[in-house]
Parts: sequence; structure tokens; C-alpha cells
Amino acid sequence: MNLLPIEETATVATADLTLNVADRIVTGPRDWAKLSPAETKLLRILMLRSGEAIRKDALHEACKVRIHPTSPESVDVQICNLRRALRSTGSIAVIRSIRIGRYMLLHALPPEARVTLRLLPRQHAALMSLIDAAEVARPGLRAELGL
Repeated sequence: MNLLPIEETATVATADLTLNVADRIVTGPRDWAKLSPAETKLLRILMLRSGEAIRKDALHEACKVRIHPTSPESVDVQICNLRRALRSTGSIAVIRSIRIGRYMLLHALPPEARVTLRLLPRQHAALMSLIDAAEVARPGLRAELGL
């Protein structure tokens, strides 16, 4: 997967997050956080490809900072730092580890905001078919909904 051709943008926004690429600042509903150049590149890619599982080696290639040599394991460190930064902003966005060596940015509801529905079998079947149809347009929807 080639992640480099994504056009340069000054600001990237998804759900409740805004990333100012030039200033390297991510803003959420409660606060903001300053990011390193590598963290900014990584978060920009994850935001632009929200809901998509991206291989760690592809993220490593796209996020190399030319001044300092990096290893593929440095992506894990950057992801850890980004998770901490996203939590500090009060965002509902979370970075999930998908299988081995893939990461995905999702916008998940906090546990206290989740709702449990009791459906009749016919209602359940109708809801699941709607979700199946929606997942064609938005891959990863089932994971986002926790199904």
C-alpha cells in the first residue's frame, strides 16, 4: 500500500478531532496536544484513512523523518504516544491494533454512552442486513459498532 500520494492538507478533521499539520497540533473536544513531526505524519495518515487497517511497515515508510533514522518498531512507540495524546484531548477516537502489525483509527463511543437494544428476531435480521449494506460503503463499520 503506497500512502505517500495523499495530497498535502493544512488541516485534517474527522469526527471530533482536528489536526493542524503545519503547527503539529491535534485538537479534541476538551483540549489540544502538540505532536512530534513523525506523530503528525502518522496521525494524518490514520485520519485520512479512518476505519481502514494499515500495515505497520507502510506507516513506517510513510512517516520516516529524514533527520533521524527509524525502525519499524518506532511506529509502535508513536502509536503509544498518539493514543495518550488522543485521550488527553477528550476525543472519542481510538487507535486499534488490528491483528499483527496493522493499526486503524476508529471513533468509538465511551462505555457509558453505549446503548443495549433488545430486538425481536425479525427486527434483528432487518438491522443486520442494513449494517451489511452500509459496510459495503464503509468497511470496518461492524468493528466500529462493536459487532
